[in-house]
Amino acid sequence: MKLKDIFTLKYGVNRELVHMQECDMNHVLSVPFVSRTSQNLGVSAYVIYEEGSELNPANTISVATSGSVLSCFLQKKEYYSGRDIYVLIPKTQMSDVEMLFYCKVLNMNAFKFNYGRQANRTLGDLEIPLFDNFFPNSKFELENYQIDISPINTKPDFSNTKFFEIGELFKVSGTKTTKPEVIKDSKFGEFPYITCKASNFGIENYFDFFTEESNVLTIESAAIGYCSYRDKNFSASDHVEKLTPLFDLNKHTGLYISTLINKNNFKFNYGRKANQDRIKKIKILEKISLI
Repeated sequence: MKLKDIFTLKYGVNRELVHMQECDMNHVLSVPFVSRTSQNLGVSAYVIYEEGSELNPANTISVATSGSVLSCFLQKKEYYSGRDIYVLIPKTQMSDVEMLFYCKVLNMNAFKFNYGRQANRTLGDLEIPLFDNFFPNSKFELENYQIDISPINTKPDFSNTKFFEIGELFKVSGTKTTKPEVIKDSKFGEFPYITCKASNFGIENYFDFFTEESNVLTIESAAIGYCSYRDKNFSASDHVEKLTPLFDLNKHTGLYISTLINKNNFKFNYGRKANQDRIKKIKILEKISLI
C-alpha cells in the first residue's frame, strides 16, 4: 500500500526552537519539540507551551524529510516541530505496536534519500507493507496493547549521581616508546603498533613484536586524549599513555570506559594536552559494572 492510503500526511507546525523558551520535561507547561534528529525519539528539547499556539496531534508519527531523512517516531503527546517534519495521522485506529511497525518499515526506506533528494513530495507515494499482512492473527490481541514511549529528559539531573576519577580506577603511566628505526627494521605480524592518531583505535600497523601487555587502555597525550581498549599485546610510539586497571577489567567494560573517556576529548588540544595529571582527573559516571 502507499503511505498516503494508510495515513493522512500533514506538514508539521514548523516552529523555530531558538524563538521558544526551553524548560525541563517535568515543567507543568512543557511540550516536546521534535526536530530532524535521529536521536531521543526525535525530541531535541522541551519548551514552554505558548497559549493559543497550534500543536501537532498526539498518537501520530513524526517523519523527518530532510536532515536525518526518514527518522520516524511515534509521538504519544502533542508536540511542536521544526522545519521539514511531516505528521502521519492514521486513517484507522492503531495500537502502539502497529504504529511502531510503520515507523520501522518507513525507516528502512531511508537509503532512497539523501541531502540532494529529500523525502517531501514523494513521501506519500512510498509503498510499504501492511501490518495485517505480517501479523494477520494479532489485530485483536494488540487492540488494547499499548507501550509506554517517553523521550528522556534532554536536561538530566545528575545531582545524586556519583562520579569516579580515572586515577581512582587505573594506574596511569607511560608506555615504552618504540622508535621509528625499530619499526622500520621490523617484520609485519599480529601485534598492533599504537600511535597518537585518533582513528582506527590508534593502530598504525601490525608487527611481530610487542612491549606492552594487553587488557589495558591507552590514551594519546599529544593532542585530544583519544582512548582505546587493548585486547592484544602491543607496542607504542611516543606520547602514548597506559591505563592499568586496579580492578578486574574485561573487554566490554574496557570499551565502555574508553567511550566515556572520549566524551572528554573536547577538553584537550595541542596547547592543552591530555597529560597524565589531567587524565587522572577525568571523571566518568558511577553506573558501570566493573566493581
